[in-house]
Parts: sequence; C-alpha cells; structure tokens
Amino acid sequence: MPSQAAHTESSESLPVRAPSAPYRVRLFFWTIGPLLGLLQALALRNQIDHDAVSYLDMADRFLRGGREALLNAYWSPLYPFLLAHAIVFLPPDWEATALHLVNFAIYLLVLLSFDFLLRQIMPESTLPESTLRTFAYAVALWCCLVLTSLGQSHPDLLVMAAVFFAAGITARLRNRGVTLGWCAALGAVLGLGYLAKAAMFPLAFVFLSVAILAARRPISLRSAALLALAPLTFALIAGAYVFMLSRSERRLTVGDSAKIAYAIEVNAVGAPTHPRRKIFDRPVIYLYADHIVGTNPGWYDPAYWRAGVEPRFNLARQVDVLHRSLDIYFSVFTQLGAVFGGLLALLLAGDRRGTLRRIASQWALYAPALAALGMYALVHVELRFLGGFVALLCLALFLGVRTSPETRALAAAIVFAMVIVLGAQIAWEAGHNLVVFAQNAQSSDWLVAKELEDRGIHTGNNVAAIGELPSIYWARLAGVTLTGEISADDAVAFWGAAPDLRAQIGMALDRAGIAAIVTRGAPQSAVSEGAAEGKPAGWSRAGKTDYFVLPVQAMISASANRHGSTPQKNP
Repeated sequence: MPSQAAHTESSESLPVRAPSAPYRVRLFFWTIGPLLGLLQALALRNQIDHDAVSYLDMADRFLRGGREALLNAYWSPLYPFLLAHAIVFLPPDWEATALHLVNFAIYLLVLLSFDFLLRQIMPESTLPESTLRTFAYAVALWCCLVLTSLGQSHPDLLVMAAVFFAAGITARLRNRGVTLGWCAALGAVLGLGYLAKAAMFPLAFVFLSVAILAARRPISLRSAALLALAPLTFALIAGAYVFMLSRSERRLTVGDSAKIAYAIEVNAVGAPTHPRRKIFDRPVIYLYADHIVGTNPGWYDPAYWRAGVEPRFNLARQVDVLHRSLDIYFSVFTQLGAVFGGLLALLLAGDRRGTLRRIASQWALYAPALAALGMYALVHVELRFLGGFVALLCLALFLGVRTSPETRALAAAIVFAMVIVLGAQIAWEAGHNLVVFAQNAQSSDWLVAKELEDRGIHTGNNVAAIGELPSIYWARLAGVTLTGEISADDAVAFWGAAPDLRAQIGMALDRAGIAAIVTRGAPQSAVSEGAAEGKPAGWSRAGKTDYFVLPVQAMISASANRHGSTPQKNP
C-alpha cells in the first residue's frame, strides 16, 4: 500500500484555494438579492392597484372558462396566466400575497437573466471582473427594487427579464457566433416579452435588427439562414396570439394599449361607440349598463368602452407630454448621479478617446434602450417601465471604460464609491420595507369589504363610487361590481344636495341597480349626520380607513323619514 499512502500524503499537502473575488461578489449578490426581493414582496403584499384587479379578474375567468379570458385588447395574457396558476391553490384571503409571490418568482427570473447577460458581455470589459460585477449587480438591484418595485402589480418585471435575456443572447451571437439554438431562443424570448406587455411588440423588431447587425462577421449563407430563425420564431409566437386576439375582437389588432394610452395621455378625437349611460344630471352620475365584465367593467375592457375614440397628433400636447417625460427621465438620472459622476472621473483618469470609442461600440446594448425610452417619452412614462432599459444604458457606459494596469486601482476605488451610493438607496428602500413588514398593518381593502358586508351589501351587488378611488380591490374582495360613478367634478353638488334632491339621487341609483355608494374622505357633516341618526341610516367609516359606505336604501329611507313618508322600493 505504499503508493496509496504516498497519494494520500500528497493530497493532504495540496493548498485549499480560496474562492476568487468574482465568485465572492456573485455569491453575495445571490444571497442578498433574493432576500431583499422577498422582503419587499411581503412588506408590500397588500398593495393591489386598479391594474392588478383587472389582471386578477382575467385570471379568475381563465380558471373558469379557458383561454378566451386571456384575449383582451388592452391587457396582455402572460401575467394573468401566471397569476391564475398561483391563486388557484390558495384561499381568497391569500390572493394578494400570492400575487406578490408571483412577482418575487419573476424577480428571481430577472436576476437569473441579468446574470446570463453579464456572462455574455464580460469578455468585452477591460475592468477587472469583480469590479464590473460589483457595479453591475448594484445597478440591477437598484433598477429592480427602486424603479420597478415588487409591490407594483404589473408585468414590467417580465419585460425586464425578456430585455436582459434578449440583450444577453445578442451579445453571445456577437462574441461567439451564430447557432441554431440561440437564434431560436432570441425569437422565443421576444415573443414571450410581447405576451407579457404589448410595448415589446415594436421593441422586438429593434432587438431583432440589432442582433442581425451585431452578429459575428463574416456571416455565411448558413449563418444568415440561422439568423432568420429568430424573426421566424418570434412571428410564430406573436402571430398565433395576434390571430386569436384579432378573431376575438373581430378586427386585425396586435393590441390597443398604445392607441388608448395615446388617446388618454396626449390627444383624441371622436366619441365612444359604447358610452356610459347618464342616469342623473346634477350631480352627474354615470352607469355601465352593458358589457358588465370584471370588478371594474370600465377598466377590465378599456378597448370596448373607448371604441370610437381615436388618437390624433397634436403638436402642442405632444410637446407637453415630451416635457413631462423628460422631467421623469431627469429625476431618474439625477438619482443615478453617482454613476455618471463616476463615469466622468474614469473618463478623465484613463484613455479618453479610447473610452469614447469603446462606449460607441456598445451600440448593441444602448440602441434598444434608447429606442424604448424614446417610445415611452412620446406617450406616457412611469418609473416601473424603465428598469431594464436603464440597466442596459449603465452597462453600455461602463463596458466602454478603458483602463490600464496603472489606473485599475483608481478605477476600482471610483466604482466602489459609486456602489456605496447605489447601495445606500437600496438599503433605504429595504429599511422602509422592513418597517412596513414589522407593522403588519391590516389591509384597508379588507376593512372596506367587511363594512359592505356589515351594511347588507353582498356578492353580486352593484355599487357606485364618488370620483376615482385610489384602490378598488375591496370591491373584488366583497364580490361586488363597480357599475356607477358619481363624477368627481360634481362631488360638491352631491355633498351639498338638499334632502329632497338626495332622495331623487337615491331613487335614481336604486332604479339603476346600485346597492351602495363608496367614497373616500366623506365630509364630517355627512358622517356626523349619519352617526346622529344611527349607523343604518347614514355613512359609516370602514374601520380606521378613510373609506365610507352608504347603502342606497338607507339613503332613500333617511330622506323619506324627514318628509314623513314611507319609501317605495323601485322594481
């Protein structure tokens, strides 16, 4: 056994290699990233906005009736499809948490896609790998947790994942050559991105064009045929959905979200083909009388209710929208001041001409990002739209940094300072999330739903709202439908109505099938009046929220009692 002993002895004498710096950076990212995302998802689990209610309604209808429920000219199908497979296993009181856990799962996919992108572009950097990874991971977490929060119930995280995967595949085609699998994968990723959000349809053509132009040269006939597989795969996925959507809408459409957004945010002409019915003149009360689908019919199918209203270019209004968009972009890039300050310092410390040339050579990263920012600027910008594209711009800038052995230590120090600034913003957001999570406040939506139940409003009833409320998830929880709206412009007229006018309003609502009115911030005089007459006859506060509920029959009865008559319920 001498040889075995010698082998054992030599093995024991081998030194244990410590993990490399890039490995430690990556390990830290994959430890802290998921923890911060999970904290944010759980802390903000009660945030359910109007869009989320529509997505949840689509998921419900999909579970009950199949794929037709996902064919909506305004809302894209992938996000509600994922939600459906989460809420089906959980009781209703876990629905909001399930939605945010879906967001967390998508967030993990975003981190995975970003890691894939980094692996593909790493050979193009002259910065040490650990330095570039540290900066890139800080930017990714900032974009995910600060710009595109997990508390927001939208498919924008899915778009981020598609953007990072598409950019990573493009870099792979550029650096390693064209292969069948990666060309097909690019088309599939862009097709799924379109199913996540209609804005990815035009951007897919930008990504495809960039990938074809950036592919490694020389391009043989075989490589050209393989590259054609990317647009073909995208066309198969997108085309199948366009065909089904167009058949459902009885017209050719790739989605109406851009058209509707432009009409709302910029300028529109025409009148709705399916207008809401006005059931009272002063205060103005509108009613959704047909096509009652979802919790909030007007926002479940905006394409139906806005049919007949067409977008039209108007220079003055377009300039105003561009001004608002640039203000938002300025605020975002002001928050990233440390990044641009660091880039300027690196530019001055190193080879300036070489750095500028290398930045220009990263057009495959910044061209899709600039195209997306320009597209959104023309119509409407929200911070949640920007995460993936801001990250691409930052990566393009720092891949262009050219350092020498003499300046690498200085470059590392500058990048470390930038990461500290970004990390402080991420830590601030995490601290806020931790406080919210620790408070564990009860959802105001549940309190409103309970108040409706206590006042005799049950599943299947219709309710009206005064103005546009910041949250309507309570209506979904209570199983009621928002079919009536008292115009916000006429709220003063409603609150100041004399008893006889109030009775007329109540009777009009009753005839329209409205069982209750819900508002936010009722005047103290109205609440005091209800309290003096007893809760069944007046407005009641939903727990400790600033939402108030008034059953229509209580409103009619209170008015009739003042006149000494007995109210007659309308058929």
